[in-house]
Amino acid sequence: EPDLRWSVDRSPDGRQHLVVRNTGAGHARLTAVRWQAPGRDGPVVTPGLLGYVLPYSQRRWVLDQPPPAKPELLATINGREAPLPRGEP
Repeated sequence: EPDLRWSVDRSPDGRQHLVVRNTGAGHARLTAVRWQAPGRDGPVVTPGLLGYVLPYSQRRWVLDQPPPAKPELLATINGREAPLPRGEP
C-alpha cells in the first residue's frame, strides 16, 4: 500500500507546488484531487488524473491557485476516496 503525505512549497519564482511523498511500497494513482477548508469545500486541484506517485518517491505539481486557509487534501487514491495527511514541507 502507498503511504502518502502532502505539503505545499514555494519555488524561487513565487509559484506554489503541491508535493506528495510516498513512503510506502505501493504506487498511488491520484485523481479527483481537491482542497477542503474547515466547514466548506475548497477549490478543485484537478477533477481527473493528477498523476502517479511511485513507491519511496515524491512528485510535485504547480498549483493554479493557492490552497485555502487550514486546508485538508482529499483525493481518489487507486480508486478509493480518502483524505491525505499533511506532512512536513
